[in-house]
Amino acid sequence: MNLRKIGVVLLALLLAGMAMVPMVSADDQTSGRDSVKEKLAAVLDKQVVEYNLAVHLQDMDAIKKSVEKIDATLEKISDAGYTVDFTATSGISKGKNNEDIPASVKTDVRKLSKDDIRKGHSFTANEKQLKIINELDGKDITEGEFLEKVFPEALEDMPKETKDFLYRQPHKGTATMENTAFAQKSPDRMQAMAALIGIVVHPESYINQDIFTAKVSFKSDSQVWLPYPWFTMPYMSVGSELRRDNNVVYGLDYKNAYNVYYVKAGYSLYVTTGNYKTKGGHISQAPPGYWPPSQTMFTETGWLHIV
Repeated sequence: MNLRKIGVVLLALLLAGMAMVPMVSADDQTSGRDSVKEKLAAVLDKQVVEYNLAVHLQDMDAIKKSVEKIDATLEKISDAGYTVDFTATSGISKGKNNEDIPASVKTDVRKLSKDDIRKGHSFTANEKQLKIINELDGKDITEGEFLEKVFPEALEDMPKETKDFLYRQPHKGTATMENTAFAQKSPDRMQAMAALIGIVVHPESYINQDIFTAKVSFKSDSQVWLPYPWFTMPYMSVGSELRRDNNVVYGLDYKNAYNVYYVKAGYSLYVTTGNYKTKGGHISQAPPGYWPPSQTMFTETGWLHIV
């Protein structure tokens, strides 16, 4: 065989080898994802057993610790391209101190699909928007009106039923018009309420200062607690603002999402000397058959002095 023929044969072998590389890499990648899924699923199974035991024992501290562990694992599972479906295996109960004990659960890990992507919006107010926010401060407006004036993009692709819902929710407050009307004490309404499954959403606001700097981190979040911490709501939103003692809003972050059990908003920024607090507005909408049908809540921290 002459040198030219040898060169042709070697080139053909090289091209064939290169063609096989992507197939091998794809198989290895799939195998790697499956391996990660199996490991994370095993960790989750163990954590769910611990959570269910804590629920059975009505140990609130252990329940909260288990929820934190499971939430961290859920993030890793999502990063690996999978999601987890939760199903209640018990009912809500009352604890030893009459506190609400969430239901026990079982899980199913499956591949993440496009329908599982948490659609929503994320906005951080710029200077122009902060000016509008401060002009609106203290006015009796609905959440829909607030978004219309500050973050109108949030309403553009929003389903009509959700948009109508937000135009019925106060921008800041602790009760909604829907809840107030439904909760009137008549025998029919009380009987209807008794047939519904209760939902509890925990809202919180936080503020912290970075050590040795004038950088402040502020955050507000909402997490479902009942019937269990991973029960998904059709709609949730959180608006988190950083307010100074001169009653001026210096920063605002807004997040909303569909079919979620947890939403948070906030960021960090450098500030001048003064007293600051975080205030949060929390809205959630429940699916049919659950009580209350909607919740609008307001949270705030104490003042933090920044030198």
